Amino acid sequence: MTTALRAARANLLLAPIGTVLAVISSILVARWLGPEAYADYATLMALVAWLLILAESGCNTGLGRFLGEAGVLNARGSLYLSLQYRRWAVALILAFSLALLGQIWARAVDLPAERWQPLSFTMVGLLAAVMLHGQLASSAMLTAFRHKRVLLTNQSMTIARALVLVLLAGLLREPVMLVAALLSLAIVESWLLHRATIAQLGHERDRLPIGMVNAAQKHGLVALFDKLTTALSAGPFLLLVLAGIHGRAELAMLAIATDLLQKALSIIGLPLSNIVMPMLNGSRREPERFRRQVARLGGLMTVLFAVASGGILTALPPGLPLLLGASYSPAVPIAMIWLLPIFFESGVRMIWGASLIALDQYRWLLSFNLIYGATSLLVIIFARSADLVTLLVLLGVLRFIMSLALLGRAAQLGLLPAESRPVFVIAVAGAACALSLGAQTLLDSLPSIIRLLASTSIYVLVVLASLRWLSLIPGPSHDVLYQIAGKHKGLLMRIIPSRPEGRRSA
Repeated sequence: MTTALRAARANLLLAPIGTVLAVISSILVARWLGPEAYADYATLMALVAWLLILAESGCNTGLGRFLGEAGVLNARGSLYLSLQYRRWAVALILAFSLALLGQIWARAVDLPAERWQPLSFTMVGLLAAVMLHGQLASSAMLTAFRHKRVLLTNQSMTIARALVLVLLAGLLREPVMLVAALLSLAIVESWLLHRATIAQLGHERDRLPIGMVNAAQKHGLVALFDKLTTALSAGPFLLLVLAGIHGRAELAMLAIATDLLQKALSIIGLPLSNIVMPMLNGSRREPERFRRQVARLGGLMTVLFAVASGGILTALPPGLPLLLGASYSPAVPIAMIWLLPIFFESGVRMIWGASLIALDQYRWLLSFNLIYGATSLLVIIFARSADLVTLLVLLGVLRFIMSLALLGRAAQLGLLPAESRPVFVIAVAGAACALSLGAQTLLDSLPSIIRLLASTSIYVLVVLASLRWLSLIPGPSHDVLYQIAGKHKGLLMRIIPSRPEGRRSA
């Protein structure tokens, strides 16, 4: 079994436990805090999210790209530690700046003074710095396809975080205490991951070639800028820039909708999570093999994302109020508007954005992201005072347009074959979703739980029947799906039979 295949199975088997618990804890925290307090908690976590982006400083992706070359020189440990030192320098500067300037911002947008003290901002800065340390250690292990060790640690700590957050949210209902608990757990997690990385790489301390650390960071900064421009229209940034313009309860709806969708997205991407870049980096000097991998990964991603997004759209109207309570019902239209743009863009960037980074398309990506970021900011500036739905529609349209532009560039490079874009799967998922939403409308007088069960059953039956009787999944992606299934291949074959035409091995 290849290391990539073992990594995919580790993702699929280990990660769902912690991720599902994280979703459950988010739901319970939102219910027990209530919209007003939850808006403050979400804003604190939005600050953490932005510090994670800014202080990442290109180290994660850069380490993954150059760790193999450092291994040839017996210097993987040297590269890892050099990037950690740079990472801490940037993170501490940003944390100190936030501690000094955060309270000024809080007063300017009328946040409650008793909750937004210098200590709150200091804990946020330290939390981001410690999490970044653990992220770089994880990147080193994942690049070597040591997924099982990383996932065991991450999922164990995710379970611990979920339990602690739920307990504190129920007992104290104070957002700042939740951040303090997260900081304590992040210290433990980062220490465990760092220790594992040092055990794996620490003995490789030979001198690095002049300029390798800079080259790694430069490569990573391209990927970071890519992430930064996407983040300019994402939930955390909107929470920060709209504070003081929209009410706290309204921002709580935005926060819970975007948070749950992001967690759903992470669950759906589990079979491919953390293996795309290592695989593409490994084949970047072999054009034919590289294109085959993009086709397989792209087709599989499209199948997963199309089927899942249709199912989530079906379940949202009756399901979200059932999970969160009637006070969060206004989050339903926000989630439904936001779902398709973020799923489409995330899928495009996961495969084709990563392929452009692997091929060092720096100049094109820089121009693309400059245009994207500037346009996002202009839309937010001019529409920030409009109602939230209007702003989200405009940003969603922008996401679709820019994602299509990225696909266009991939097509120019021959990275968009028919196998990577199974449009019939998208059509079936859309038709099944429309049928299920229509059934919900007809059953509108019945309790929400009945409408949820009926509509999701219709969706699942239509999709499963289509997958079984129609050849919807391209051959290369079909083959990869079977290989990931491993010993569960027989069960998968009952749902998605083997295609009659031959398939190449992954």
